[in-house]
Amino acid sequence: MPIKLSFQSPQDTNTGTRRGAVARFVLAVLLAIATLTTALAPSSWAAAGGSSLQPGQTLYNGQSLVNGGLGMVMQSDGNFVLYFGSQALWQSGTSGRGGTRVSMQGDGNLVIYNSANQWLWQSGTGGHSGSRLELQSDMNAVVYDSANRPLWQSGTGAGVPTSRESGSNCDTRTLAGIGASVYRVCMKATDSYNGVAVTGYVSSASCNINFPTGVGWACKGFTRGSYWNSSLHAWEDWLNYKLVYVSPDVRVGVYYANCVYLRVDTRPNGYTTYQNFEVPNLASGTTC
Repeated sequence: MPIKLSFQSPQDTNTGTRRGAVARFVLAVLLAIATLTTALAPSSWAAAGGSSLQPGQTLYNGQSLVNGGLGMVMQSDGNFVLYFGSQALWQSGTSGRGGTRVSMQGDGNLVIYNSANQWLWQSGTGGHSGSRLELQSDMNAVVYDSANRPLWQSGTGAGVPTSRESGSNCDTRTLAGIGASVYRVCMKATDSYNGVAVTGYVSSASCNINFPTGVGWACKGFTRGSYWNSSLHAWEDWLNYKLVYVSPDVRVGVYYANCVYLRVDTRPNGYTTYQNFEVPNLASGTTC
């Protein structure tokens, strides 16, 4: 039986060797990048808006813990600050010292470091592996060990003094070119801050038709409510008022609705009228 021999020329062998070396080099570079990326990636829940810093996790500049209206922020100036809305309740006192991150270390110590890995502040809770930092709804920030025993706290559990804020917002419809008032819709919001939670409600709503320019208009009722607006760090109270217009001349039969939308945002130090607009000429059966 004939025997078939196969072989590569020296040039082919060298080409295959070079290709293999290049492939191994590229693979090594990719593995190194992946390892470095993993090592440098922030070990933080921050994107998910968590309220705790678990063992081995880190907050970098601009990241924060969040719990309702509370925020514990690792600021770009290096300060680690606990806020209720815009009011600072506690801070690490490390502003301007180059802090870049705060880490809940595996040994149980909560530590702020600068870019040179020098510590600037610590909770002094080392030696308690498995500890975590919790931002609680009672406004206290606490480091607990693995047995849920408190090791360190911000001392802000009493919260801020109880305060009460009120704000008003109105919308007025006038006749173009004349300036005569047709109707005026108003709301008043009253919100309370008791040091733990924020509650709010629309305490009053009013709708006034001004005759004779408002002939044909009628106030038909409203919906209202309140909720915490986390993006604005404010309690938002809203009023949606419906008015209808019926032509005094029944032969014309003009019949439509206007929806007036009002918003009031309140904070511990005041309020703003966040939204104020109306949508005219809607179908009479529209729900505002």
